[in-house]
Amino acid sequence: MAPFLLLQLKSLQLSLILLLLGFLPSPIKGVPPSTNPTGGFTFLSSTPLHIGKFRSLTSSLYSLPNNLTASYEIVTSTSPENPTVPAVTVLAYNTTSKKFTIIKEFYPSLGRLSFGTIAGLVDSRDSTSSSLTTIKSAARREAWEEAKIPETCDVDVDPVGRVMDKYVCTELYAALATFEGGGEGWKEELRDQEEQGMEIIEVGEEELLRIVEEGGFSVVGEWAVRRGLELWRKKYNN
Repeated sequence: MAPFLLLQLKSLQLSLILLLLGFLPSPIKGVPPSTNPTGGFTFLSSTPLHIGKFRSLTSSLYSLPNNLTASYEIVTSTSPENPTVPAVTVLAYNTTSKKFTIIKEFYPSLGRLSFGTIAGLVDSRDSTSSSLTTIKSAARREAWEEAKIPETCDVDVDPVGRVMDKYVCTELYAALATFEGGGEGWKEELRDQEEQGMEIIEVGEEELLRIVEEGGFSVVGEWAVRRGLELWRKKYNN
């Protein structure tokens, strides 16, 4: 074997030994953030394919790292000012009944009833003093609109937004809304007359997790529940 190759091999063996002994940093943990977050993909143009009431479908053309082009069908909000407007999911907790508020409604994508949390897009009615204040404002508004939960409810928000999907621009924020519920007949007052078949339901933590494990929520719904529970446990040290 050539002396140079032998030296390289011995150097590699020494590095592996030092890594195993903990004297060298892990090559995974030590990876710095990418200096090119787009990966060499360059946006060229966007063509509307469908404009709906809340969502739109566009064809976005990109230049690829190999200088070819590709088009991607992207779902955005219908807002012309901000097609990437964020959304908030809200897991509500009633401090009187010690139960969580979820919604049972018709899912057209499934063709049947399913469970979900309070949720909606941020819009011009929400405060714009800061990003998190805006999300909290949207959470309170949606909680009132969908479940008649008082807008004076206390709201905690996960400060990190997550993009909904590879082909969906919407960035989701998870929130926990805590409020003091009413007495007898409270759930009857919560029913939303504007949505056919919508039912506001209160469940305990055990029942909520059972519904999750049985696939009663969508992927986004399950994420909203689990993130909401994390905020709840942190708030009440559970």
